[in-house]
Amino acid sequence: MSSIINPDAIRIGDSLRSKPVGNKGWFVGEVVEIRDRAVVLRDAERRRWLREFDELEAPQ
Repeated sequence: MSSIINPDAIRIGDSLRSKPVGNKGWFVGEVVEIRDRAVVLRDAERRRWLREFDELEAPQ
């Protein structure tokens, strides 16, 4: 069961899990930037990924 993300509660430095979307796999990343309807996450390999709020869940 996934946790619903409240966009107003997301802060820089939070850890979030991306949901698999299409052929994109999931990963846990650190929030490094917050945009209008999306966040930029940095993964363990320090790559950055743009994910919309509905593509995120709290890490398990």
